[in-house]
Amino acid sequence: MVINGSVNGFEQLGSDLIIVDNPNSSVEQWIHRSIRLPFTNNSFTSNEGIGQMNGYLYMMGKCNGTSACLSRVIEKDIAAATTNDSIHYTIEYFSGPNNGIWSSNASDSTVLFTNLFTEGTLKYNHYIGWYIILCQAYDSFVRLAYTGSGTNIEGPWNMVNLYEIPMIDRTNGTFSYAAKSHPELAKGNDSQLIFSYNTNAGPGLNALVNRTWAYHPSFVQVDLHL
Repeated sequence: MVINGSVNGFEQLGSDLIIVDNPNSSVEQWIHRSIRLPFTNNSFTSNEGIGQMNGYLYMMGKCNGTSACLSRVIEKDIAAATTNDSIHYTIEYFSGPNNGIWSSNASDSTVLFTNLFTEGTLKYNHYIGWYIILCQAYDSFVRLAYTGSGTNIEGPWNMVNLYEIPMIDRTNGTFSYAAKSHPELAKGNDSQLIFSYNTNAGPGLNALVNRTWAYHPSFVQVDLHL
């Protein structure tokens, strides 16, 4: 992203994948590389959630302003790549059964589900399958998009309202966004979901001067009854 003079304060130019070569070292000693993901300038984002399965790195993003789409790359290939070196890896896009399932052409992408959302976390739960928590500014609900038990990451995807956001977090210039799942905080048997969403105040950065209480995450626990 780049800082500019707009109301939002910045413009998103694309999505990068950061690869840390020595993750077991202290953060101060990390050696990392930045890989620019293709088609990420307003046509296909890849920063809504990342999942790992069967040697692939799956990246959920938006193929337009409201539709969730899915791409994948062989994990060992992109992990060995140098900066912006796309010669040794190929990103594929889920294009559905009518188009050969996966395609190297981003324009063949199939919509998984339609919902306004910002960044999220793509995770797997043994009871609800693959899922992502959705939260959009000024919306009334945090939503759960999920595939269902026994299905794979390709779907079909379902959606339910998971949590009603309190009025104070979504009115009078205050808004909520960026829901994230935290399975590391939940019970180990997948019968519990814990997620957070962030609150902010706008328009513009100056709106926070008198509402510093607004800029913080809220954590919610959901017990699954299955």
